[in-house]
Amino acid sequence: MTIARLEPSPSATVGFRLQPETAACVHSSSSSFWEAAAGYFAYSAMAVEGEPIPTEGYVALALGAGFSVIVGVGLMVLLFFSSRRGYDEPPHFR
Repeated sequence: MTIARLEPSPSATVGFRLQPETAACVHSSSSSFWEAAAGYFAYSAMAVEGEPIPTEGYVALALGAGFSVIVGVGLMVLLFFSSRRGYDEPPHFR
């Protein structure tokens, strides 16, 4: 593992930038931290003792998830059609 080298940034009057290999290392360790934190949070939320979710809760969860999928698919279809019909092209002024 290399130690971070700070070099003056040629595009700025004041400031430093990280070398690409150091930035990649910082990014991967940062994302690993957040993945571990999300995993711990998910496990701790699922390991809570108490009453189980009632049937109505599962029905509401399924309806909400299904509605979200339908909205997502509908928006993707609209995006596809608007792209195919040329609505996403820049305007042409005369």
